[in-house]
Amino acid sequence: MSEYLSRHYQTIDPKGRIVLPGKLRRVAEAETGTSGDKLQFYLVEFDGGLSLYTERTWRPMVQHFLSYSDHTYRQRQAKRLFFFGAEKISCDKQGRITIPQPWREKADLKGPVVVVGVGDHIEIWSEERFRKLEEERDKFAMMEPADLPAGAGADPSGPLPGDRRG
Repeated sequence: MSEYLSRHYQTIDPKGRIVLPGKLRRVAEAETGTSGDKLQFYLVEFDGGLSLYTERTWRPMVQHFLSYSDHTYRQRQAKRLFFFGAEKISCDKQGRITIPQPWREKADLKGPVVVVGVGDHIEIWSEERFRKLEEERDKFAMMEPADLPAGAGADPSGPLPGDRRG
């Protein structure tokens, strides 16, 4: 299994292009067996940043949402939101991806950005939003076990301090 690791500071140009860091691009190429302008990702927005998934990691999410019933409002709505909130993008020959304007606006991407390896996928954050993520991580790391939210640490899907999912 491939692992995307670390953080990389990049700049998004006025046309919305970001050069994918070589380390992350090589992981994606090895995972997909493709390179150059054949390398494709699925783009979605989560938590104020953008996530890039290769076909291998995207397919299980698709199957999950396809299993939802069209006969219940909540499942139909979740399915709709997932699929219309996704876009397929490709690398060019220089290893750049172009983030469409609406996505750049949603994630506040302009100028300095941080491209992060997150195990099975890549995330792209504005430098400011990434700094806030780091501050949250630092606060969480400094908490005593008694101060942690109920279930924090035991269940990775549980809430973290500052989590707005409520």
